[in-house]
Formats: sequence, C-alpha cells, structure tokens
Amino acid sequence: MIGSEGTFANDVARDLGVTSLTLKGLVRRSVEFDFKGHNIVPLKGEE
Repeated sequence: MIGSEGTFANDVARDLGVTSLTLKGLVRRSVEFDFKGHNIVPLKGEE
C-alpha cells in the first residue's frame, strides 16, 4: 500500500478508515515506516 517511494498519509488513512491522528500514532510506533512531511515513507534497512 505504501510503495517504495511513499504515499500521502491522508490517502492511506481514508483507505484504512482511520483518522489521520490514529494513523500517525501507528506509523510512529512502526519500525518499517516513518513520516516525511505529509507522506509515509519506508525506512531504509541497514544491510
């Protein structure tokens, strides 16, 4: 859903049926994604 380039956070919130504040809380606790402005972007893993 997010993709390798990231996705606009409000689009994801609308698709999941949650508020943007709830989505922000979930993303902040995630180890795979982070916010960059108004976008949700995947974190680059260390190899």
